[in-house]
Amino acid sequence: METEAKTEGPGSGQERVVSVMLAVLVLAVLIGGIKVVAWWLTSSHALLSDAAESLVNVLTGAFGLFSVAYAARPADSSHPYGHGRIEFFSAGLAGVMILLAAAGIARESIPALLDPHPLSNLGTGLGLAVVAALANLLIGCFLIVRGRRRGSLTLVGEGRHLLADTVTTAGVVVGLLLVKVTGAAILDPLAACLVALIIAYNGVQLLREAGGRLMDRQDPRLIARIAQALGRLRRDEWIDIHLLRAWSSGDYVHIDFHLTLPRYWELERVHEAQQELSARLIEELAAPGEVLVHPDPCGANLCSSCRVDPCPLRGDRHCRDAPWSARALALPRHGDETDPCRQRLEQVSSHIRRASP
Repeated sequence: METEAKTEGPGSGQERVVSVMLAVLVLAVLIGGIKVVAWWLTSSHALLSDAAESLVNVLTGAFGLFSVAYAARPADSSHPYGHGRIEFFSAGLAGVMILLAAAGIARESIPALLDPHPLSNLGTGLGLAVVAALANLLIGCFLIVRGRRRGSLTLVGEGRHLLADTVTTAGVVVGLLLVKVTGAAILDPLAACLVALIIAYNGVQLLREAGGRLMDRQDPRLIARIAQALGRLRRDEWIDIHLLRAWSSGDYVHIDFHLTLPRYWELERVHEAQQELSARLIEELAAPGEVLVHPDPCGANLCSSCRVDPCPLRGDRHCRDAPWSARALALPRHGDETDPCRQRLEQVSSHIRRASP
């Protein structure tokens, strides 16, 4: 028997994320326009690289807006876990486009290292670049804070992208200031090449994170947060928790684990304990989600870490408490070499594989 506690679907609350992404897209268009004007006035390769990155911001922002809106759709029979994984594709696409932008910038700037040309209207171009950098800095910080709060990889990805844009714009400004002071025109394409390297690094990092989420890589921060919540809720009769797994889709969390209970309990009491723990865990996390609990009966090897008293089947006195840390809860049952339920499933699966032609 497994019990599931569930709140509103993965789409709940995503409407505000959509509104944020729409506002960011509009601002990205305006900021990109400022950078294009700065490049047009100066003919600077460095400012061209900055404007190209802003174009990427607009394109990825548009797809990010679509992905967040799509992720807000409620779960259905075809997508029982909701549509939130599209945000990972959005972040991955942003990473690919960042790498393409870096390659394009390098392609334009490397030849200019051999034949640099003088720049014009540097004062005006620098002023516009500073305005764009400050705007991106404020928007990027806001998106990262909001994205982490809501568990949205799309918002965090857009925020990091804008912060990277801010850093590269700052580098461009420094490079152009040096050009203005020294008159060394070669510093302009050199700054553009450095911008390309920085952009490429950020693209690779974003691709790694999106790929990890698509491959269901365990999120240690989420597991630690759940373990802390379970520790605060811990009761003597909830003897052990093991095989904890979790993943998030936007701000919606999916959690499952095995719960060890006294083996002499009746089915109705087991069901009540499962329901109570599931509901209280969601409340403690203060996040919408679902919790799937698989009950396991206790064994004699757990008596030394069990606080249930009185217990008609106790074989050993309590002498220690099993840790409920993030690492401990993700492992098989405390005191067992292999969890019995898991071992049985592995045996059956192995038999099926051997029998398959």
